[in-house]
Amino acid sequence: MLNRVLSICLLAPLLASTLVAQDEVDILSRTPFTPGARAAGMAGAFSAIADDYTALYYNPAGLAGMKRMELSASGYIGFLNNDADIGPGTAAATDDSFAGLSHFGLVLPLPVYRGGVSFALGYHRLVDFNQPYGIRVDEAQLLVEEEGGVNAWAFGFGFQMSRRFWGGLTLELLSGEEKYLFTAETPTTEEREFSHLSLTGFRVTVGSMFHLSRQLRLALQLRTPVKYNFAWEDYQYVLIQNGQVVEEDDRLGYDYKLYIPFELTVATAWRGRWFALDGEVSFTDWSQAQYNEYFEDDFYEANRALDRQYEPRLGMRLGGEYNLPTTDLVLRAGVAHYPFAGPREEITPRYLITGGVGYLIDQVVDLNLAVGYEVADFEFDSGDDTIHENRSSLLLRLGFYYRFQP
Repeated sequence: MLNRVLSICLLAPLLASTLVAQDEVDILSRTPFTPGARAAGMAGAFSAIADDYTALYYNPAGLAGMKRMELSASGYIGFLNNDADIGPGTAAATDDSFAGLSHFGLVLPLPVYRGGVSFALGYHRLVDFNQPYGIRVDEAQLLVEEEGGVNAWAFGFGFQMSRRFWGGLTLELLSGEEKYLFTAETPTTEEREFSHLSLTGFRVTVGSMFHLSRQLRLALQLRTPVKYNFAWEDYQYVLIQNGQVVEEDDRLGYDYKLYIPFELTVATAWRGRWFALDGEVSFTDWSQAQYNEYFEDDFYEANRALDRQYEPRLGMRLGGEYNLPTTDLVLRAGVAHYPFAGPREEITPRYLITGGVGYLIDQVVDLNLAVGYEVADFEFDSGDDTIHENRSSLLLRLGFYYRFQP
């Protein structure tokens, strides 16, 4: 047990190097923070439906079918629980909650003689970094807290190239931050580490939609690779033993660039009189992630580490909505699987299960509520120990759409 206590106090430098060398890919590959309460109620399976403002994110080709000006927004509140351990008797539960704005935006259809052309612009949250966990061994305790996320300001358009084929394009300016706090305490030792990263980037989403029949659609969406610019805004480290500071570090100033590979999504949807069903698969080869610039001398070794630890992954989503006949009420449900990019070993797959409800008022205001529950059970190596985590999260979304009268 003494070795376990000592290992807790020695984990901070290791976790710091992991954050710098590989965790940028890890945090950017977390479950997407899909915008919009309506689509969230269908687990983000929306690429082949895409008939409201959030098409700007899911598939800009869907904007081509919008004939009325639309204003929309949504917010969220989330609750996290994480049970982590490095062996029997070392588990410690950590809880966290967070809230914020999921999206807001505007759709502007253009009056055209034939077909359809619409523009859209707005803001949406892409990834959330809130992921705390703790470990306890006798009188020793380790706690890791992360917060922050990636946001996008987006502009795009959709157009009808023919009656059956629609196309679209979205431009996104990406920005965000990641704050990381590590603390480890024993009766005689206290270790603290804090880092603050900011990031910026740019990406393009190209979308298309094929109307195979009145009910059946096929959609393709491609997100271009992103070159993220990372900047360390702050870094502090201190080691205290028996009340005395024995090691201290406070540095600032190095920047680097990380290349994140493309993402390809193939989706199909069936739209009946009372219901719509969407199923889709997304592919990303995370092993192609690489540093274009790096702050350490061994640039090539850092990229080899990424290649060894990360693999191609397929994400799957299935969702639908059902309009209750003779009412303005809509019920929604969905399920999604987002596998970890690495270097984690999944004990049980990471699933997201969602449900939602919508209510249409006077064909103008659409109110939506969604709830999502995600659970993941996995392990990853950290030096001489294997850290096991069981994570669960509950996310509530509330949003509205206002469609202006023609």
